Amino acid sequence: MESTARHAVEAGLLSARDGKLALTHAGWLSIQPLMVAASAEEASRTPAPVLQLEQAPCPGCGGQRACEVVAEHNERIDGGDGMTSAFVSVRTLRCRGCGTLSVVRDDSFSEDEDHVQDPRTGEWVTVPVLTTTRWPEPSIRPRATWLATLADETARSLADEVHRALAANLPTLAAMGVRALLDRTFELAGADAGADFSAKLRQLREAGVLGERELETMRVVTDAGSAAGHRGWRPEPDELDTILDAAEALLHRVAVQPERTERLRSAVPPRPVRRRARPI
Repeated sequence: MESTARHAVEAGLLSARDGKLALTHAGWLSIQPLMVAASAEEASRTPAPVLQLEQAPCPGCGGQRACEVVAEHNERIDGGDGMTSAFVSVRTLRCRGCGTLSVVRDDSFSEDEDHVQDPRTGEWVTVPVLTTTRWPEPSIRPRATWLATLADETARSLADEVHRALAANLPTLAAMGVRALLDRTFELAGADAGADFSAKLRQLREAGVLGERELETMRVVTDAGSAAGHRGWRPEPDELDTILDAAEALLHRVAVQPERTERLRSAVPPRPVRRRARPI
């Protein structure tokens, strides 16, 4: 046995049995720092992977953001006729701002093409037409945080469906949903559930819930929802904002503000009692 091995056996780092050497537990512990150092050195020599970035709407913080492509799958599908094909690209993105994950899918078909002019060369080039699907859908209108706290399940569900329709670019359905949301809001404000819209508005005006100016606003908003549902009206984005601003303002005043006001009343300390000065 060589002197180095003999010293290792005497130190308890190696064991000798039947002429064979083996590391003891103490031996393994002694070489672990060397193994860690070797791994770190090897890792430092390995080039870092190239980070792929993509500009995309973030469902978390909103707006166009720089996103990391953390996973990607691309697939070409043969049309079966030897001439046509489809291409699918699915990517998982992570927003570099808030870290929210989202999924984007691009679909294209070999026969669906467009012609655009290259801004650098001026030449016309052929590019595929992409159909892009995102999940979660990017919202065109920020959703108020208090909507998720609504105690009334029907109102909360209707508000959620309205914003889903907005995200899916379905303005007619969104306007119809606002009308249904207003109907529920009128009932939460004390209107008779069996009455029609005009009667509910009249009841709320007589009860002092609606002022004259707000009454006229609600009439216009409910008529907009009726036009979407019965006359095929497709509101523009700014018109949808006007409808939703009015509907959500009334819903907040009826279903959210009273409870918050009571909590504030309990939190505000009472006024100190002033003692009257004794007459001299």
